[in-house]
Amino acid sequence: MKRIFSIQTLTLLVLFSLMSILSAQGTFTPGYTKVYSDSWGGAGFSLESQASTGVEINHSIREFSLEDIEIDGEPMQVLHLPGN
Repeated sequence: MKRIFSIQTLTLLVLFSLMSILSAQGTFTPGYTKVYSDSWGGAGFSLESQASTGVEINHSIREFSLEDIEIDGEPMQVLHLPGN
Protein backbone atom coordinates (compact mmCIF):
# COMPACT_ATOMS: atom_id res chain seq x y z
CA MET A 1 0.00 0.00 0.00
CA LYS A 2 1.41 3.35 -1.03
CA ARG A 3 1.48 6.04 1.66
CA ILE A 4 0.42 9.49 0.54
CA PHE A 5 1.77 12.60 2.29
CA SER A 6 0.32 16.09 2.06
CA ILE A 7 2.31 18.79 0.28
CA GLN A 8 2.79 20.60 3.60
CA THR A 9 4.25 17.46 5.18
CA LEU A 10 6.57 16.91 2.22
CA THR A 11 7.71 20.55 2.34
CA LEU A 12 8.55 20.28 6.03
CA LEU A 13 10.40 17.01 5.50
CA VAL A 14 12.46 18.52 2.69
CA LEU A 15 13.27 21.66 4.68
CA PHE A 16 14.22 19.80 7.86
CA SER A 17 16.34 17.34 5.88
CA LEU A 18 18.10 20.16 4.09
CA MET A 19 18.79 22.07 7.29
CA SER A 20 20.04 18.92 9.02
CA ILE A 21 22.46 18.17 6.20
CA LEU A 22 23.73 21.74 6.10
CA SER A 23 24.18 22.04 9.85
CA ALA A 24 26.16 18.79 9.85
CA GLN A 25 28.44 20.27 7.19
CA GLY A 26 28.83 23.56 9.05
CA THR A 27 27.65 25.65 6.11
CA PHE A 28 25.31 28.02 7.97
CA THR A 29 27.17 31.25 7.30
CA PRO A 30 25.84 34.77 6.71
CA GLY A 31 24.70 35.30 3.15
CA TYR A 32 25.29 31.68 2.14
CA THR A 33 23.95 30.61 -1.26
CA LYS A 34 24.09 27.11 -2.72
CA VAL A 35 23.36 26.38 -6.40
CA TYR A 36 22.83 22.85 -7.72
CA SER A 37 23.66 22.18 -11.38
CA ASP A 38 22.14 18.68 -11.35
CA SER A 39 18.66 19.18 -9.87
CA TRP A 40 15.95 16.66 -10.78
CA GLY A 41 13.69 19.21 -12.45
CA GLY A 42 12.36 22.74 -12.22
CA ALA A 43 12.45 24.38 -8.80
CA GLY A 44 9.50 23.46 -6.58
CA PHE A 45 6.94 20.68 -6.67
CA SER A 46 6.00 18.72 -9.78
CA LEU A 47 3.51 15.92 -10.27
CA GLU A 48 5.42 12.92 -11.63
CA SER A 49 2.56 10.43 -11.85
CA GLN A 50 -0.97 9.87 -10.67
CA ALA A 51 -3.25 6.87 -10.38
CA SER A 52 -6.28 5.81 -8.40
CA THR A 53 -3.91 4.34 -5.80
CA GLY A 54 -1.87 7.50 -5.23
CA VAL A 55 0.38 10.17 -6.64
CA GLU A 56 4.12 10.65 -6.99
CA ILE A 57 5.34 14.18 -6.27
CA ASN A 58 8.89 15.44 -6.82
CA HIS A 59 10.42 18.44 -5.06
CA SER A 60 13.53 19.89 -6.67
CA ILE A 61 15.83 22.60 -5.41
CA ARG A 62 18.00 24.43 -7.92
CA GLU A 63 19.31 26.89 -5.36
CA PHE A 64 18.72 28.18 -1.88
CA SER A 65 20.16 30.89 0.30
CA LEU A 66 20.34 31.61 4.00
CA GLU A 67 20.01 35.05 5.54
CA ASP A 68 20.87 35.95 9.12
CA ILE A 69 18.17 38.03 10.81
CA GLU A 70 17.16 39.07 14.31
CA ILE A 71 13.62 38.63 15.62
CA ASP A 72 12.75 39.98 19.06
CA GLY A 73 16.45 40.12 19.91
CA GLU A 74 17.05 36.49 18.93
CA PRO A 75 19.43 35.64 16.07
CA MET A 76 17.72 33.45 13.47
CA GLN A 77 18.11 32.43 9.85
CA VAL A 78 15.71 32.68 6.92
CA LEU A 79 15.80 29.97 4.27
CA HIS A 80 14.99 31.29 0.78
CA LEU A 81 13.83 28.71 -1.77
CA PRO A 82 12.84 30.01 -5.22
CA GLY A 83 10.10 28.07 -6.99
CA ASN A 84 6.51 27.05 -6.39
